Amino acid sequence: MKGISFVVKGDLACFRNPATLSFFETFLCPQRTTILGLIGASLGYSEEDTYEVLAKKLKVGIEILEINGFAREITKLRNLKGKEEERTPTMRNLLVRPKYRIYLGLEENELFQKISRAIKEPKFPLYLGGSDFLAFPITEITLFDTLILGKENLFECVIPEVEKIDWFITDRIRNNKKRQLVISAKRYRTVRDWKITDRGRMPEFIDLIVGYNCLIKTTPKLPCYYFAKKPIVLF
Repeated sequence: MKGISFVVKGDLACFRNPATLSFFETFLCPQRTTILGLIGASLGYSEEDTYEVLAKKLKVGIEILEINGFAREITKLRNLKGKEEERTPTMRNLLVRPKYRIYLGLEENELFQKISRAIKEPKFPLYLGGSDFLAFPITEITLFDTLILGKENLFECVIPEVEKIDWFITDRIRNNKKRQLVISAKRYRTVRDWKITDRGRMPEFIDLIVGYNCLIKTTPKLPCYYFAKKPIVLF
C-alpha cells in the first residue's frame, strides 16, 4: 500500500455532529466523508465521483495537531418543511485555529500520483466542514511508496472502533506542556461513507475514539501502518 500525509489547517472549523439538533456540537476532527470531499475538491471531482470512486479506494487516518480553543456563534438555518421558507436561529460550536495531519492509504499508483499533485494545486476551494470555513493551503506533503503493516497499542491518532477493543487514556501528553489544552478521548458515532441511491444519500456509520493531547492505549494491539515511524490506524 502507498501512503500520503499532509497538514491542513484554518482559522475556524465546524464538523457538525448530526446527533445534535437544537445545539450543533462539532467533532474535534473532520469525518472520513469530509476528508474524501477535500480530496475530491482537489481533484475537481463531482460529488458522485468523490463517493463512488474515492470512498472505495482510499483509507484515511487523522491526527489532531492543534486546537486553540472553542467559539460559539448563532447561525440561521433554512427550514423548508413548511409551505414558506423559515430561518431558525441555532447555536453552534466552532473550533479555533485547528490543525490536522491527514493520512491516506491506497493501492492504485495512478490515483496516488493524481492526488499527490492535486493537493498542491486544488481545482476547487477546500473547506473545513462547510463553505463558511475555508482551509489554508495544504502543507507538509509527504509521499510513501510503501507502507509497512504492523500492530501497536499506543496511538496519538484517531482510533476507529471497528471491533471490540478495550481502551483507556494514558497520562502521557504530547510535548509535556503543562498548560496545553487536553481533551479526554471519548467515543463518537460519525458517518464513514455515503451510498448514493435512488432515494438520495444513505449514510453508513462508524464509531471513532477521539481525543486531543492524550495517548490512547488499546487491548489488544490494533493493525496499523507506519508513516515513517508513527503508527496510524487507517479506516
